[in-house]
Amino acid sequence: MSHAAAEVTLRVPFSGFFQTEHDQLLHDVLAEVNRDEHGVPFLRIALENVDWNIVRFHHAQLYVKKLAAALDLPLEFSRVVLPMFETFEPDEVFASIPFAALEKLMTEIRQDPERARALHDHIFRELQPRAGFAPWYPREIAAWGPFDTWNEAQLSVLVDFVAVERGIDQVELIRGHREPMAAAIRDAVLDRTRVRTPDPDEAPAP
Repeated sequence: MSHAAAEVTLRVPFSGFFQTEHDQLLHDVLAEVNRDEHGVPFLRIALENVDWNIVRFHHAQLYVKKLAAALDLPLEFSRVVLPMFETFEPDEVFASIPFAALEKLMTEIRQDPERARALHDHIFRELQPRAGFAPWYPREIAAWGPFDTWNEAQLSVLVDFVAVERGIDQVELIRGHREPMAAAIRDAVLDRTRVRTPDPDEAPAP
């Protein structure tokens, strides 16, 4: 396909919300929301009393903003896909980006033999056939055709490569999310009549 459109939407590197650092962050923030600055329980917002899809949406928005800065790419949050059964399908975050920015990136990589080789090796490694995975695309980048015919999946691999090249650490990217995520959790409470101050002898909320 030829990219006549000014922008493309692609998947960005994201480890998901199921048993990952992102999931752990949100659980930690909930615990902090339920305590004051001295660590004393003063609220009781139960885990099941939060619309976590709303919270994850806000988290993904912030994540893309941080990722864009770290990659030096003009990524804009598009959507987050949250499958019904997390153990079978991964959560995915998508962002839009001007195709011209990706063309510029690819030109820079091709002009640097070391980076060009690293991209080739990245693709070759990522498309290694393995149990449960049969690659749809050739492992040789030369077989992918002209860059302006690459589809969104192929362009996502390019962004993945830049994240690996720059050593992006998703834990570091999200460290500053605690305050906005605390606000998102408070706003996503399902039943405010169930939010209360715990009894002094009550075990603290998880």
